[in-house]
Amino acid sequence: MTQRDWQKDMDRCLSVNDWHEHPWEAGSEEGSNVWRIYEIIPDEPCEFVAECETELVTDFIMTAHQALPYWLQEAKERGRRERILKKSLEHCIKEYPLYDSKEIGGSLMMDFMKNTLSILYPDTSAPKEGDL
Repeated sequence: MTQRDWQKDMDRCLSVNDWHEHPWEAGSEEGSNVWRIYEIIPDEPCEFVAECETELVTDFIMTAHQALPYWLQEAKERGRRERILKKSLEHCIKEYPLYDSKEIGGSLMMDFMKNTLSILYPDTSAPKEGDL
């Protein structure tokens, strides 16, 4: 997979969304193969956004206009969570062997991981013993 510059992609999305902050609608005149996308601005003439050759491309552009910023933000958040989880796992792997009592070490590491999960996913209850 090609590596992308998250910030550059997000800046592009935000600049389009700032420029076209109102809802979009698309349509084609009867008998025409040309689809036009317009920004619907209350109490003003519609603002032309783009012209497409097919309904499929039109639908894709309109969907991407809203979906891409959402999924870019979601990817950023997932990456942040992944880094925290990785650090937590590395901590447990490093610390567990230091305990003479593996039962105590395991219990402490389990508490540490439950705490990590509660920080990352505060709306989700931590797993109970035996759920993992």
